[in-house]
Amino acid sequence: MPRQWAGHFFYLKTNPILTILQYGKENGKNSVIIEAMLWDLTLPLDESTPPFPGDPALERKYLMDYRRGDEMQLSTVSFSTHLGTHVDAPLHIFPNGKGVDQLDLGMLCGPAVVVEILTEEGISADMIRRHGLPKSGRILFKTRHGGALYPRPTAWLEPEAAAFLVQQDICLVGIDSASVDRAQDPTLPSHRLLLRKEVIIVENLVLHEVVPGPAELICLPLKLVGGDGAPARVVLQSAG
Repeated sequence: MPRQWAGHFFYLKTNPILTILQYGKENGKNSVIIEAMLWDLTLPLDESTPPFPGDPALERKYLMDYRRGDEMQLSTVSFSTHLGTHVDAPLHIFPNGKGVDQLDLGMLCGPAVVVEILTEEGISADMIRRHGLPKSGRILFKTRHGGALYPRPTAWLEPEAAAFLVQQDICLVGIDSASVDRAQDPTLPSHRLLLRKEVIIVENLVLHEVVPGPAELICLPLKLVGGDGAPARVVLQSAG
């Protein structure tokens, strides 16, 4: 059953995690209007979450465990700061760069646009130009439509595309694949081009069901002091 609050109706489901509905009139008849949808763009984290090749997987240890008869459960987790949906800080590439705890929340949150470029290869500057650029300064690349969470998309940003985004004063670049660089390129040219100019990178976004277009982004990485990156809970609110 939907729950009513302040004249609105909220209907919960898997994704979008929240649909905001309101009664209204259309052509003189009562109708239900979808005002907004809230999407969770975050991969679930557990032992099965695939790490970037060469990085450690998540490991969980139980200090107290109901299964052992303990009266509470207490655990520790160990994993790469770049596992699952995460933010890359400049310190990831540059020794004197900002850590994730120093990133400006005003850059992490605000108006954004989801751009759909369906490919398993590199995204070029011309591809981006054909779709137009946001005035908001935050762009999220959706490279796969529909399907399952795994395997993850494989697209990346060509270096000339990264340079183009820097020239356009983009402050945050998100992508649904594990990296803005081609996995086989250890020099990480797109990372370097973006992070040198303190353009925040968000990788492994869950975008395969999200409708392209403008939206409000909320990206909150863990405030890990001196962190080169950190897992983030990322939510997108789009118009109905």
